[in-house]
Amino acid sequence: MYNLNYGFVAKTDINGNILWQRFVGETSCLTSFSNVWPTLDGGFVAAGESYLFDSIKYPLYVKFNACGNVEWSRKILISTSGYSTNIVQFNDGSYVGMFTEGEDMYYGT
Repeated sequence: MYNLNYGFVAKTDINGNILWQRFVGETSCLTSFSNVWPTLDGGFVAAGESYLFDSIKYPLYVKFNACGNVEWSRKILISTSGYSTNIVQFNDGSYVGMFTEGEDMYYGT
């Protein structure tokens, strides 16, 4: 069974049949994903947010392998609500993630 606070990701075949599905997050927080991109190793990286009810929204990035297992995750601790807007991988394997905090755009590697 899963908790509705978790973010949901799934991989399907070309007919829409679910090959695997994952619920990601913490039971004490709400987690959601808004964007997903393929990575050089055949996996993917997702951008979203994690937050407590009526609390600051923290940008969240999660890297999954090709089987859907989490390889790493990063929650960006900020002082006002923000959300992940994008993350891209470079040919050398590094990443840059972008997010908003209030009305301002930030980025980091």
